[in-house]
Amino acid sequence: MGGNFRVKVGHAKFEQEEKTVASVVEQIKQEDTSLVLFFCSSHFNQEKIAKAFQEEARDPCFASATFVGCTTDVVITSQGFQSNSLAAMSFNSDSMKVGIGLGKNIEKDPISAAKAAVAEAARQLNTTPDQLDDKYVGIVLIDGTSEVEEFVIMGIAKTARRLRTVGGSAGDDYSFNKVFLHLNFETFNNALIFILIKTDTPFATISTNNYLPTQKKLRVTKADPEKRVVYEFNGRPAVSEYCRAIGSKTKDINPQMFVTHPLGINIGENYYLRSPLRAENDGGLKFFSRITENSRLTVMGPGNLIAETRKAIDTVQKKLGEISAMIVFNCLLRYIESEVQRSTSEVSKVLSVAPVCGFNTYGEQYDGLHINQTLTMLVFGEE
Repeated sequence: MGGNFRVKVGHAKFEQEEKTVASVVEQIKQEDTSLVLFFCSSHFNQEKIAKAFQEEARDPCFASATFVGCTTDVVITSQGFQSNSLAAMSFNSDSMKVGIGLGKNIEKDPISAAKAAVAEAARQLNTTPDQLDDKYVGIVLIDGTSEVEEFVIMGIAKTARRLRTVGGSAGDDYSFNKVFLHLNFETFNNALIFILIKTDTPFATISTNNYLPTQKKLRVTKADPEKRVVYEFNGRPAVSEYCRAIGSKTKDINPQMFVTHPLGINIGENYYLRSPLRAENDGGLKFFSRITENSRLTVMGPGNLIAETRKAIDTVQKKLGEISAMIVFNCLLRYIESEVQRSTSEVSKVLSVAPVCGFNTYGEQYDGLHINQTLTMLVFGEE
């Protein structure tokens, strides 16, 4: 593999599927494309999107390209956050080699599906999972309605212990009904796609959130991890105890409270977020992540979203120098927070230091963790 790291980004608003895909492909077309990564609104007909990409891929530029994507509500490009859209990024084959693994039926056996996907991706690059070192990086796309992301990530981490990974859970505009993953002109549900990249181009993985720990602590005394529901904190009904901890009343509970006050699990010097999804009728609290009994959680409070995002970009720039491309996975709740603060355009400016492509997620993957309300990124430097 030589130099010549080249990426192109395309974006188009919602139109008839063939026209939208044709517009995006025209923007990202380049010789010897190795990978096309795309994210699209769940409002598109996904079968038509897949067929349209298949037609466009007849161009010789895409003869060796792999096409991978998923659904979301909002895509992210250098022009900012865009709803009802399709965004894509193409990579040339001179700069990277790509292996792809598909894991099916993850709700039944997520760990085995993840292990098989990693093994297949490694095989395509003529290596094995235990040989995946710092020349490789993994991107994980997961069905965001499966509620098994933790086990998928566990399977990946057990299979490729030294591999850095980032990724996101596919979404469907906050309806939690049916999401789609795309791989080479086929669509999948109840699945994961593992993208293994080998490149000599410098890169970094990074995660950031803007929440700060408070002094309020909650111990999980009754929970159903499989359903991602906590029934009791500190021996009291979960919803009422959560509201008491954040200084609110149960009758006033609303999604904005969840955005403002996620819970954090302390690992080392970092807090990784666990975000409530909704209050259940039985007094339980449904989360975007699995939470086990006897877990000790910290109530978090909001910090400066813009400042922390800028700090993350500055950190990676110091490490890599110039940034040539970024793939970003931004939590849907972070986006809601930025909309409430009317700071979405400012976040877009911070992220527009280089060509960028990404989407709003139902959860984020970072190394061996599934987390919430976080921005995770794969950032490429220059040769």
